[in-house]
Amino acid sequence: MNILFVGPYKQYNEWGRKSRALLGALKKTGHTVTSRPIYFSPVRWEYHEEAEFSTCKSYDSVIQFTLPTFAVYNGKFKKNIGVFNTETIDDSIFSTALSRMEILDEVWVENKKVYEHLQNRLSTTQISLIEPYMDTSLENDASHGRFDEGILRKGAFEDKFMFYAIGSLDEREGCKELVCAYLSEFSSSDNSVLVYVLENSADPATVNEFINGCFKAIGATKNTDQRPMLHIMNPDSPLPIEARLTVHKEGDCFISPDYSLNCSSLILEAVAAESTPIVTKGTAAYELLGESGSWGVESYEEKCILNHRAFDDMFTCDETSMRPTIRSLSRHMREAYTDKFLREKKKAHNKKTRELFESDDYYDTLKDLLCS
Repeated sequence: MNILFVGPYKQYNEWGRKSRALLGALKKTGHTVTSRPIYFSPVRWEYHEEAEFSTCKSYDSVIQFTLPTFAVYNGKFKKNIGVFNTETIDDSIFSTALSRMEILDEVWVENKKVYEHLQNRLSTTQISLIEPYMDTSLENDASHGRFDEGILRKGAFEDKFMFYAIGSLDEREGCKELVCAYLSEFSSSDNSVLVYVLENSADPATVNEFINGCFKAIGATKNTDQRPMLHIMNPDSPLPIEARLTVHKEGDCFISPDYSLNCSSLILEAVAAESTPIVTKGTAAYELLGESGSWGVESYEEKCILNHRAFDDMFTCDETSMRPTIRSLSRHMREAYTDKFLREKKKAHNKKTRELFESDDYYDTLKDLLCS
């Protein structure tokens, strides 16, 4: 079978990571895969992708890893497949995203709730549920550089229990909930630190405004000298891959209180690095890991009422996502900090999850989907 894959695999962000992982998995199915890049972001990762040089006279299927509103149908292909990094449930009556999905032959998603919702809304399109996946070969690929050991374990952080997160100050990533949960639960008497690693450089004034806003949000419950250790790592340029992977290896507990219904590739990286993650219940990440491999933060479904959005017609009030509760998040952070036995138990379970990433089961699932 000849497959044309179109996706943002050269982007230096979450869309790029997930697109590259799927492309890599497709190449291991035994089919002939040709790829073509698309871009949603100016921050790009220029690397050699061998699938771009594979050409065929005709293709059986086209797989589009894109936003639903950008999906197109082409009758030259026997099967038009859309893979969407779906973050919300769209309940609008006149939805551009749903109308674009409906013209496709098949749609792949990784969240059960999204899967059930689309099955009810789309009558002519086949909906398939696929598990989150990561390419573990990234850690051993010398072309990505060496690990910069000690990137975090320096000075005052050296002997601390390290909670950490990687992302941006976008409210949809639950950054405010995370910092407020930590500041309200911990104090200077705890041997802990929360390190929030920004993937891209941010204005220092914006970072300070965010931190001050979190202190203001929780109220004056502690004197300055009683506050727990908090550090925002603000790089001068996009965080290198080797630095990001080193952060996972040096941190103790990765936290992703994301509103998104899908599974962040950063959570999968943390699992591969044997870090025990705290994730939002109702997301694909929790569906994959469960309580055996993570701590699930209680969450509630809420309309997408946001201060900022990348596109005017995305994350609107017609869509819902899962918001974590600060009380549950802080309780799980305390348990992760105090219960070493439970951390080791979850870590042992996640070794099995990593083995799934390295097995042929995922590729066999993709084969079955492509041939169905």
